[in-house]
Amino acid sequence: MLASLIDALERELDAIASDSVARMRRELASYRHVSDDELLPLVRSNLAAGMRVARGLPADVSPMDAGRRRAEQGVAIDDMLNGWRLALEETRTAARSAAAELGLSDSVLLEFTDRVLTWSDEGMVSSAVAHRATELERARREQHDRANLVRGALLGTMSPGEIRRRAAAYSLDIATDYLAFRTPVTDDDDVRRLERRLGVADAAGPRTGLAALIDGDLAGFARRLPSDLGDIIVGVAPAGPLDQLIPAFARASRALRTARHLGRTGRQDFDGLGVHPAVLDDVEVGAPLRAAIIDPVIANGTGGQAVLDTVARYLDLERRLDRTAEALHVHVNTVRYRLDRFESLTGRSLVNTEHLVEVWWALHLHGE
Repeated sequence: MLASLIDALERELDAIASDSVARMRRELASYRHVSDDELLPLVRSNLAAGMRVARGLPADVSPMDAGRRRAEQGVAIDDMLNGWRLALEETRTAARSAAAELGLSDSVLLEFTDRVLTWSDEGMVSSAVAHRATELERARREQHDRANLVRGALLGTMSPGEIRRRAAAYSLDIATDYLAFRTPVTDDDDVRRLERRLGVADAAGPRTGLAALIDGDLAGFARRLPSDLGDIIVGVAPAGPLDQLIPAFARASRALRTARHLGRTGRQDFDGLGVHPAVLDDVEVGAPLRAAIIDPVIANGTGGQAVLDTVARYLDLERRLDRTAEALHVHVNTVRYRLDRFESLTGRSLVNTEHLVEVWWALHLHGE
């Protein structure tokens, strides 16, 4: 008698599959973009496998294949599991109707339902495992492809044409300019936090940029960046075309390096750092200045650093003796003595413009 029920249901498999798919489309959002040509054959084959199991035969399809296909189709795992539930409900409805027409007892219907439920439970677990594994693999591929595009645009490892082609695949507007940026990270959680703060995290809606790890820092490009980033240090370069960001990334890296040297936080635009990047990076100029201005003062003994601190504060306070003395909590004469001592040790005058530039440069290299 069970066989007659299964025979009747197998004759109705196309209708059961169609009804199941119709409900999936109505009730489960991520099924709405999957075509009938992709969806119906999978649903029907799963239903047919359930009939084989109800007959006591092994299933001839793998639920894991269905799980992989659903993930590749972009069906959410919750919707996939609910899809199994809907197909099971349609099968049970059809089974009750067929059993009534055939005059079969409730025990036959119950036996059929138990067997199909067992198959469905096992199928849901297996398909969920495969779906998750496929999603993780897709995420790894996506991360790899995204990192390649970011590195290609910022480091020049990809041709301009390839950059534009891959950017279009991410729905990035290749006609607009992008800001190159770079910021330090500590761990994976920090990466995700920074991506959210910078507005380049994966999210619904149009992308405004991409980011990836480069030499331990989070680097990328974006059409816009927040102006207030709190305690995050982000080096930012002037905007430029997406396929011409190599010089911009070099400037963003210099901006980050300079900001860290100066102890600054927040968004640090290269153009807003003035001559500081040049001071930090120009070793050919900086090394001789350090040797001529810093080293003689330090070599003079324990008071050398106090002399340098006084000169630095004096320059910061517009060369005002009274304000410098107040800031350092010393007498004005002490300030005068230290300034005179500095001039005698270095041969630099603190009223000569050229000498002032050299002194300021050397002090910043020294860490002020």
